[in-house]
Amino acid sequence: MITRIRCLKVGQMRVPGPEVFWMDRFGKTLPLTLWMVILEGAGETVLINTGAPADDGGLLPDLEDRPPGGVLTALRAMGVEPEGVTRVIVTPLQAYAVGNLDQFPRAYLYLSRRGWIDFHAPEWAVARAARERAIPSPILVRLESDLSERLILTHDEDAVAPGVRVSWAGCHHRSSLVVWAETPTGRYAFTDAVFYGDNWLYDHPPGIAEDRAECLRVYARLRRAADHVVGLYDPAVGERYPAGIVL
Repeated sequence: MITRIRCLKVGQMRVPGPEVFWMDRFGKTLPLTLWMVILEGAGETVLINTGAPADDGGLLPDLEDRPPGGVLTALRAMGVEPEGVTRVIVTPLQAYAVGNLDQFPRAYLYLSRRGWIDFHAPEWAVARAARERAIPSPILVRLESDLSERLILTHDEDAVAPGVRVSWAGCHHRSSLVVWAETPTGRYAFTDAVFYGDNWLYDHPPGIAEDRAECLRVYARLRRAADHVVGLYDPAVGERYPAGIVL
């Protein structure tokens, strides 16, 4: 069981309203906050996402408010050493989520099997720039070489650690997951399929969704199975959980 949950802000961007709410909020610009989540319990330290690389080579020009000194410095300030991280879950495969995947030398790395296959063998042609924004080349090379022994591709439903499991979500990207955490205060669900709370509460998918029907299916499951839902881009997370302390 997970007994401690914290969120770390690893960046922020502003996007057109219809990117957050499909065919709505025209003429508005809305903030998105990128969250890393630290789950602790049963001798495990599990990260959800790793933030953007310190030097992204211009891949993420709109990403602002990154942690001073970088993600690892911010984690250490929270008492989390890279060597102590046991597992890392990535959702989705995007540079802002995988950018520091190679910085946790003892962690098993969990990626969506569907997303991994789609990255390597997409049904339709994908521009090289889009592939680079999904998995930057330095990270991809390591995932297919020295990190491959610790790489685990998840099925549609998989246990990750005691009290932590993942399910495939789709919706936002082929690689999008829901991470479920069992805690003393109920079941938490963390996912990039939710941008803002109103997405899942009112069945209003984001505009950046590869399959809106998948969004509706995952939202129905969240309402049915989760006691607490945390959108991994939702600025309101910082208001709901002061100082990022969820549990």
